[in-house]
Amino acid sequence: MNHLWKEVEHPIQSIELKIKKQLVELINECFNYKHKSNYDIQSDLGIWNLLINKNKIYLINFGEVRKGNNHFDIAAILSSTLKMNDEDYQIITNLNEFRNGYLKHYNDFDWSILRENLNLWFIRGMLALIINQGINQSTQVLLEKIMDQRNKFDGILMDHI
Repeated sequence: MNHLWKEVEHPIQSIELKIKKQLVELINECFNYKHKSNYDIQSDLGIWNLLINKNKIYLINFGEVRKGNNHFDIAAILSSTLKMNDEDYQIITNLNEFRNGYLKHYNDFDWSILRENLNLWFIRGMLALIINQGINQSTQVLLEKIMDQRNKFDGILMDHI
């Protein structure tokens, strides 16, 4: 994330962006996270990198595999598969079902570390958007939507953990 931030720090500081203060505060918070690199992670584990065939799921696109925290991939898959327009209770139910299924195969799941990795995932996406598209009217709208989704996730997790 350091390299992404260095690339966009000046453009962000020099423009008027509705979510700028929250974005910069969240980025600074993310720099303080100290997660174990405990797994080989896919690093872009969204629904776009899954092939689903009957009862089997296949991962594709291993171009960004690296050592990292398993919760980063969990954050990525949850943010791309949960329906954020569902009621909070349904999202919590889905989160708990995911966690229970995950724990049948792995023993390393922590809600607070997931929350931090969701922040990292959303920040990474917003910074990549700024780098690839610049800051204009349409990207500002997208950045606000992404931040709204992040805030909803965060609120649900803060109430849950």
